[in-house]
Amino acid sequence: MTMSTRDDYAGLSDTVLYDVFYEAGTMVGGALVASWRRAEAAGDQVAAQQFRDEHFSVNHERNAVAARDREGQIAWILRWEARREELRRAADGDDTRPASH
Repeated sequence: MTMSTRDDYAGLSDTVLYDVFYEAGTMVGGALVASWRRAEAAGDQVAAQQFRDEHFSVNHERNAVAARDREGQIAWILRWEARREELRRAADGDDTRPASH
């Protein structure tokens, strides 16, 4: 997966950027729920709780960013893309332990 850079989002209109930002939160949230469920299925309740907490944290973080905060939105997009890739790699290796964030 090729990671995005700040420049990839610089030319987007405010509306499109916000949509990309919101969707990035939805996508990382989905990856966290999948990791949470894998951890539960593996019987690792500690990891499951950590993924659950991180999922709710993403929703809180997303709601805290103002609709016109372009820099904040881009920063979260990049962070969430990296986290989603980290979760994907962990799932491919069947590693259900959450990274420390």
